[in-house]
Amino acid sequence: MVKTVTTTIRLDEELKKELTHDLDIMGLNINAYFTMAAKQLVLKKKYLLKFQHLVMIFLMRQQEKQ
Repeated sequence: MVKTVTTTIRLDEELKKELTHDLDIMGLNINAYFTMAAKQLVLKKKYLLKFQHLVMIFLMRQQEKQ
């Protein structure tokens, strides 16, 4: 089982109201939404770093050919 920690965020009252309404329509709550958003950010960052690494290798090889 994954260990979780409590995190507190502050939202504008109207934003929270609209967010809660929209998420409720999708069958989600704020916690589920932020967990999904955090996982996506971490996942995309990992892919971005791998992509940047591949670009650097490509550019270095291009320079070696010149």
